[in-house]
Amino acid sequence: MTEELSFDLSRVYGARNLDELRTEYDRVASVYDGDGWAWLGPEMIIEVTRRWVARDSLILDAGAGTGQLGVGLRDAGYTRIDAMDLSAGMLGVAREKGVYGNLREGRLGGPLDYVDGAYDAVVASGVFTTGHAPPEGLRELTRITRAGGHVIFTLRSDATPPGFAGLTAQLDEEGAWTLAERGVEVAAMPQTAPEVRLRAWVYAVS
Repeated sequence: MTEELSFDLSRVYGARNLDELRTEYDRVASVYDGDGWAWLGPEMIIEVTRRWVARDSLILDAGAGTGQLGVGLRDAGYTRIDAMDLSAGMLGVAREKGVYGNLREGRLGGPLDYVDGAYDAVVASGVFTTGHAPPEGLRELTRITRAGGHVIFTLRSDATPPGFAGLTAQLDEEGAWTLAERGVEVAAMPQTAPEVRLRAWVYAVS
């Protein structure tokens, strides 16, 4: 019997490492967009991006997945968007949407294959959460954002993974960035997982 594909939040939150996470996202890439789990993360990022990032900016969608955020950014008037994700399967679906320029596989937590200051802004929706990218990924996203640009991301606030508070404070103390906006807490999946709450953060790179 063939397994019926469906997105299972517990399988991605329960991933033991990034290899396991990539395998799961590859598995469900073809059905991810159609599972109707009412995910509000992209809307949260788009709302704050409109306030801080000019429409002609070059933006990297880090952890782009199937491109839901990219579509929303395009609809908001952004036309220069690249994508990065650890899952080739998810990037394949994102490519079909036609909203990204460069699409590249990459894994947050280690060095990224981008030069310093490559982007005017980097956005990440649902990437820094349970079982996903480690806090060290924020340092690399800051590195590849130009001075005066912005790093914008959601972070789970009901169960913030360890290390994020310390890393964000350290980057501030080092003068790498400064806090520009701390968004309101939102139930990001009100229909399927109302206990999961996110906050959008905007940091200006120094």
